[in-house]
Amino acid sequence: MLLTAPAAQAQFTCAVNPGGATVTITGYTGHGGAAAIPASTNGRRVTAIGGDAFLGCNDLAGITIPGSVTNIGVGAFDQCAGLASAALSDGLVSIGAEAFEYCGSLAAVTIPASVASIGEHAFAFCSSLAAITVDARNSVYSSVAGVLFDKSQATLLAFPAGRGGSYTVPGAVTRIGNYAFESCASLAGVTFPASLTNIGAEAFQDCLGLNSVTIPASVTSIGLGAFMNCSHLAGVTILGRVTSFGQDAFYACWGLTNATIANGVASIGQGAFYDCTNLAGVIIPGSVAEVGDHAFSQCSGLASVAISNGVSRIGHDAFSRCARLASVTIPASVTNIGDRAFFECGALASVYFKGNAPAAGSSVFLSDSNATIYYLPGATGWTNTFAKRPTMIWKR
Repeated sequence: MLLTAPAAQAQFTCAVNPGGATVTITGYTGHGGAAAIPASTNGRRVTAIGGDAFLGCNDLAGITIPGSVTNIGVGAFDQCAGLASAALSDGLVSIGAEAFEYCGSLAAVTIPASVASIGEHAFAFCSSLAAITVDARNSVYSSVAGVLFDKSQATLLAFPAGRGGSYTVPGAVTRIGNYAFESCASLAGVTFPASLTNIGAEAFQDCLGLNSVTIPASVTSIGLGAFMNCSHLAGVTILGRVTSFGQDAFYACWGLTNATIANGVASIGQGAFYDCTNLAGVIIPGSVAEVGDHAFSQCSGLASVAISNGVSRIGHDAFSRCARLASVTIPASVTNIGDRAFFECGALASVYFKGNAPAAGSSVFLSDSNATIYYLPGATGWTNTFAKRPTMIWKR
């Protein structure tokens, strides 16, 4: 049952919750400025703000939420571009995913002691947000200098998107949470501690000002899309023991010119460097068992690729559309090359194989009309053509 709040409360619409004693705010019909949600309306206690209740209310400048409200729903204040302040009261238990996403004017927020759950992207793309402060009595979350952590401060959960300059992650942190630095466009640099083991999914996505990253040897996992769309990221150094290199980890990092992958990295994930158009060269160490599907696809500036002995598989489309790649040497350890691995590499003229002919489909060198395959005397499995390209004995 929908209700319209009386008199001064008429700027809100409500729905009666099961049992009839409480209501959820479902919409806003006011004219902007500052608004205060009532603790009760029509004799019923207000206990929740529904999903998308204030979605796109650009003229809303401030909101005060009473202690009766225990839950702020998914996307409740999403895209409230003019929202500069949000007063949250003790009693609030849950802040839903995307609750304040794209609130570009929101400058600071304080998490009450009662909050036990904060959803993903809750404060994403809040471009003016300078600090997230947590009441010291909160048993689940904490904050240090305006940055949100779990209570133990082992996991960094959210960095305010309005903060700029460089940031040093505290030494006790072992994990950067999913989306933790998402949309921090003014962040120029970040320093990781030796304690760090995990960088979560899309942790630094859309950090447009980030210019260089060194991932310490302690890190074993880089999540899906961890640095996706960091368009000014010019240099990446990956040291040591990464066993899981997530899909699209550096997708569309257009400014990336140098990527150093240390020996010890176990795999390069699907689409890891996809569309890194200015990446000029890469050395793939022998610790890497597999170069994932699309790993370097559309790296149009890639002119130099060194694949070390130890790599066993080159995935499909791994180097497709690398227009400047003129020559590549395939080590003897490679036993499988995926379809279209070097598709539309227009400058590719020479491919040198150090071992026996690997398993490969006919489309590996599709559209590479200038490519010639070279193999060593005594190597097996070679014929006059390989993947529809002519072969010759490699006389070193």
